[in-house]
Amino acid sequence: MTQRFHIQPLQPGDWAALAAPAKSISPAPVEPYADLLRTKGYRVKIGENVSKKVLLDLAGTDADRIDALNMFFRDPEIRAIFCLTGGYGVTRILRHLDYAALSAHPKIICGYSDITALHVAVSVKTGLITFHSPNMDSVSRTAYTDRCWWAMLEGQLHREPMPPLPPDDDYNGPETWTDGVAEGVLLGGNLSLLAALAGTPFALPIDRDVILFLEDVGELSSRVDFMLHQLRLAGAFERVRGMMLGQFTYRKNQRRETPELLSRVLQTFCQELNIPVLANLPFGHVRNNLTLAHGARVRLDAGRKQFSYLA
Repeated sequence: MTQRFHIQPLQPGDWAALAAPAKSISPAPVEPYADLLRTKGYRVKIGENVSKKVLLDLAGTDADRIDALNMFFRDPEIRAIFCLTGGYGVTRILRHLDYAALSAHPKIICGYSDITALHVAVSVKTGLITFHSPNMDSVSRTAYTDRCWWAMLEGQLHREPMPPLPPDDDYNGPETWTDGVAEGVLLGGNLSLLAALAGTPFALPIDRDVILFLEDVGELSSRVDFMLHQLRLAGAFERVRGMMLGQFTYRKNQRRETPELLSRVLQTFCQELNIPVLANLPFGHVRNNLTLAHGARVRLDAGRKQFSYLA
């Protein structure tokens, strides 16, 4: 599918939607999230299912979530869809989404984590650019996250795709793992979701050169290694020309492991690919979460620790 760019920035008066295609969210923060968008002059519609809760805390039945998302896809007034939270459930509804309607009425789609599945499906089925960005429940965590997020909404990503983040005790900046320059379509997101899509009609495409970006949270090193090799066996790396690695955030289930072990697992895998690799970028399940234009063409310069959008 040919990539379609440029996305028009939002303007005061534009309609935006708050959606919950995955996990349910409590009612209390929904209006404050809507008010955050209203401060910029955007008008807001809220999905009727967002605070329903069924099965594994899903935001309603599959039919509820399909209907809500398709309603926004089909609404020509809606200019942007903001996912409220991630969690689990997007893969359950991908087969039933109205991609033709979305293609006819292009709009910004924002989110990350479980929303990775939606980003990849939209790219495969429509070629539209979407935004791997904080969900609404993780917006406004830091000034850096906000700066990148608002730049995305206001069409400024091309000017400064990766604003500098001052190093601190928890973050020392990007790392060049393998030097080199590469160009391709920026695709990726949460590793677990990409592995889950392998072998499906919504798998990472292999018909174009790709700069693959990856992040994850709470996954054991053995699981990360397993998923990377699963993707490789499925052919997902055939056209990968470079990689951008975000944060692989630790949780309690990994307490017997060290970050160094996971880093060695990732580096060992990347070395076998013989492609440029830029690691330790500020995106993923972290407070400082860089917004990325999923599906846009980029140029990665791993040696200079930077990337730029080409169109």
